[in-house]
Amino acid sequence: MSVARAANLDPLSRSTVGVTPVACVVGGGVAGLTAARDLTKNGYQVHLVEKKPFLGGRLPKLSRVYPEESTGSELIKDLIESAIGTGNLNIYPASEVAEVEGYVGNFEVTIESRDYMTEKCDGCAKCEEVCPVEVDDDFNEGLTKRKAIFKQNTFPDKYYIDPETCTLCGECVKACPPGAIDLSTRTANVSCGSLVVATGFEAGDPEELLKHGLGSHKGILTTSQVERLLHKEGPTSGDIEKHV
Repeated sequence: MSVARAANLDPLSRSTVGVTPVACVVGGGVAGLTAARDLTKNGYQVHLVEKKPFLGGRLPKLSRVYPEESTGSELIKDLIESAIGTGNLNIYPASEVAEVEGYVGNFEVTIESRDYMTEKCDGCAKCEEVCPVEVDDDFNEGLTKRKAIFKQNTFPDKYYIDPETCTLCGECVKACPPGAIDLSTRTANVSCGSLVVATGFEAGDPEELLKHGLGSHKGILTTSQVERLLHKEGPTSGDIEKHV
């Protein structure tokens, strides 16, 4: 009966849709940057969306990476320069995808940005001096403290404002000589034909390690913390004995 039924079926029609030659890559770590580099080299316009105020993800935290034996920061720098050099890359730091509409080949993406520091930043540090918020530095795996506004050796080369910890008090705006800070949330709408999701990973919950003594003595560390202590730009300039 199934065979008899199949004889009366109509064939599926094949449809063709146009594809917008633009890509949206979500995630600015090594996977997202690699995808962005390859797409831009193939002529695609790429919109790179990263939740953090800087690019690189976890890679810049690493001291030496096999087999190149380069630091994570050096590898990320090469990736970024390669992608930017094509002229086809648009970067949205401290941003998230708020909404996606459309269909395969033709998406409409709404990007919500809280990148409060503009390109006018000259690195004078006046903003950091007046910032009243101090939190654990997640880049150093909680081994040091930082302000809600901070600077480190990552890309872009400017001061960053952490939207997750900033209270929007406005003290930095008053103190900034070039007027480089805009504490408003902005949205951008982009059309793209493809979406690449490369949102990386999070380390395990450190609460699970408390039963093994984490936090009871400064010599008990996670492997991520050891990596930061071994890094020449880490809390102890690569000398782990200074910590323990």
